[in-house]
Amino acid sequence: MKISLNWVFDHIKGELSRIDVAQLVDTFIKTTAEIEGWKKVTFNTDELTLAEVVAIEDDSMTVYSVERNKKYVLPLRADAAVGALFMIADLGNMQKWATTIMFGGTKDVVCRLLM
Repeated sequence: MKISLNWVFDHIKGELSRIDVAQLVDTFIKTTAEIEGWKKVTFNTDELTLAEVVAIEDDSMTVYSVERNKKYVLPLRADAAVGALFMIADLGNMQKWATTIMFGGTKDVVCRLLM
């Protein structure tokens, strides 16, 4: 199972920025459970935006980002529905669906916000 240290620190007292993660993992292994490994994940949030589906065509869909006040036309997705929210990567000259790989994941799964 994978968990985020940010999530852990949402449930305990302390500040993640003041913790030596390697020491925390070592202590956890000695007192609680085995941890196979850990890695620090970083990504450029400036490239990402949340967008709402506003129109669906035969082979494309239009999404709108409130944050950027901009519409994007992207390839149609099987899970598309007007009003659905998706993360997209705006790379300047190219836009694409954000995937879990961009967030340090190991499977290339497209990100969708479920509500």
